[in-house]
Amino acid sequence: MIDYNLIRSKRKTISIIVKNDASVEVRAPLKMKQSEIEAFVLSKHKWIDKSTAKIRELNTKHQLALGSVIPLFGLERTIIYADVKEPVIADDKILIPLGKDIKSGLLSLLKTAAQGYIPNRTAEISKTMNIQYSSILINSASTHWGSCTADRIHFSCLLMLADKKTIDYVIIHELSHILHHNHSPLFWEEVEKYCPDFSIHRQKLKAFSYIAQGLK
Repeated sequence: MIDYNLIRSKRKTISIIVKNDASVEVRAPLKMKQSEIEAFVLSKHKWIDKSTAKIRELNTKHQLALGSVIPLFGLERTIIYADVKEPVIADDKILIPLGKDIKSGLLSLLKTAAQGYIPNRTAEISKTMNIQYSSILINSASTHWGSCTADRIHFSCLLMLADKKTIDYVIIHELSHILHHNHSPLFWEEVEKYCPDFSIHRQKLKAFSYIAQGLK
């Protein structure tokens, strides 16, 4: 028996997604019979088992603890406790105040870093793209690297796990949504104009997402 979350919609085909927390999501047409859905899921059980096992392995590997190695700006750094007042980056180390919770310390560090970097970098890129926005908000979302509503852009501070070129891709992606509110061919043309290798950065973000899950 495979546990899964079923989502029905006006789609024509059925698909299975194994999410970053190793949960299974099945997306099916509105009128598809439950028996057909069960049969499809059962037929994919080997793939599901392999995928969930791999994700659990990755999540265990990226659990946060002293000595864990995580990227900041794409460079790997080791988490250690130190006699500091606030979390700080020191060469290839992330220094966490003695006794402070590692997760909250890292989130604080990432948010400070994001507030100091992302708004300025977005302003630079927006001038190049000739796109105007009204505001930027930095949050700690672990499911979206960025989002855009009208001309207001939200970025997750967890984006600071990525390297600078991948951060640029996310900024370009969200700025492009001001012109195109969906993922139409015109949208991707706009993204590709300023980030020709965007597909590479989309793959990189998948790797960073496992670490982001540990900061929930």
